[in-house]
Amino acid sequence: MGGGITFYWVIIPVLLCAITDQKSWHLYMKWLSIGIFFAVALAIAQVLIGLDPENSPWRISTTGLQWDRARGFQSRPWVFSYLCSIAFLLFLSLHNDKNWWHNSYTRYSLIFLALLGMMLAQIRAPMIAIIIASSFFLIGRLKEIGLKKLLLGLTILITLFILAALMRENMFHSLSTGNGRLQIWQASLEVVYNNPIWGVGRPHFQELYISAWDVVHGPAKDKLAIYLQGSIGHPHQDYLSIAVYYGLPALFAYLGIIAALIRWTWSIRIEDPHTAKSMAAIISFVLIAGLAENYTDYTASFYSMIGAYIILYKRHQLFKLNRWKPLNYESTS
Repeated sequence: MGGGITFYWVIIPVLLCAITDQKSWHLYMKWLSIGIFFAVALAIAQVLIGLDPENSPWRISTTGLQWDRARGFQSRPWVFSYLCSIAFLLFLSLHNDKNWWHNSYTRYSLIFLALLGMMLAQIRAPMIAIIIASSFFLIGRLKEIGLKKLLLGLTILITLFILAALMRENMFHSLSTGNGRLQIWQASLEVVYNNPIWGVGRPHFQELYISAWDVVHGPAKDKLAIYLQGSIGHPHQDYLSIAVYYGLPALFAYLGIIAALIRWTWSIRIEDPHTAKSMAAIISFVLIAGLAENYTDYTASFYSMIGAYIILYKRHQLFKLNRWKPLNYESTS
């Protein structure tokens, strides 16, 4: 999915084999947070100085577009937004864990930076998904967190959302209209209908999509319809993209894996509620964000999702093997 398998497949054996105790688990999370720090710092520079999405090695140029959708080290803003969102949820689950970073200001700053990176990318689907996903951390903890901290968190979230809306033209209008997604999905479904078992593969999608558009919507006449028919290179949804590229059996297999993860999460909710809430947040984010964009189509976002699942599974595995000592938590009161 998205290519780059020879490099990104390294993530899976590294996470499964290299993380053997609580110290190595937290060390991985530290390195992840350092990477996010530099990526968001670069994204801030891209927004303030100017973005050159093609030529500059750091995608920074004084002759580029200021306030354009930042992308850190990534080539596409939606991938960067997805990575920051996954990191935000993982960091949020460690907000009072001294074993991650001892200083509380460091922890909260990293959580804020991950959220800021997501907002600077100005992609709508993760913004909506992150609100719902974050709510899993509130289960059973509203009294412990307190009203003031909850209101502060909501204020920061709303402020950053407004900032992103001001940076991206027609943000709210696009949210209300779907930005042509419904027409794209209808034409993509026609492609699936004609190729349900094996799919069509990514290289052949656009050609068949253009033909399917004529069947579903008729010849494109207005400016928007012409653009939607001739310029769309993927179905703009995780589930449709899997069905289109690889066939319905692949989609059912993907949904089966998600269902198995949900079942596993539910089964550990009493024994290991911290991991269960974190996994529920990641799963819900993946499911919701995938409704409006296809992140499984890009290598970095696909493997960040897989990495998040594995890192939380490893945490529970260490917990069951008694290699996870009681966490050094700060009081949130």
